[in-house]
Parts: sequence; C-alpha cells; structure tokens
Amino acid sequence: ATLDNGTCPSCHASTKSFRDQTTGALFKVEVIKQKVLKNHGCSGIVEIEYSCNNCGLKEVHNSIGQNCSF
Repeated sequence: ATLDNGTCPSCHASTKSFRDQTTGALFKVEVIKQKVLKNHGCSGIVEIEYSCNNCGLKEVHNSIGQNCSF
C-alpha cells in the first residue's frame, strides 16, 4: 500500500511537490515508478514492478485487475 501511495518502504522517501511562484503551476516529482509487467485480463491479476529513484529498491507485487469498462 505504501508503494501505491508513492512512498518507499525502504528509505521512506515520498513524492515531492512544489509550486512555481510566478505562474502558480504545481509540479510533482515522483519517487516511485510503476511498470506493468503482465496484465492477465480485466478481472485477472496484474503484476506491477515498483522502483524507487532514491535508493534503487525494486519490488514486484500482484494486484487484482480493475474491471473492464465496456
């Protein structure tokens, strides 16, 4: 769950955000990158690789697929 929220369980780094004072635009720097390795259909299991840009942690977790929207 912490990886889905953008926090590394190893080094505890999290998403950083800052606002440009002149334009008011909000920028986010994500620490955790997600990559789908396998997707087994609409109601199947999705294998996701999480990697941390800060400490280099890589973990693969399974998630239940989201229903297809037809």
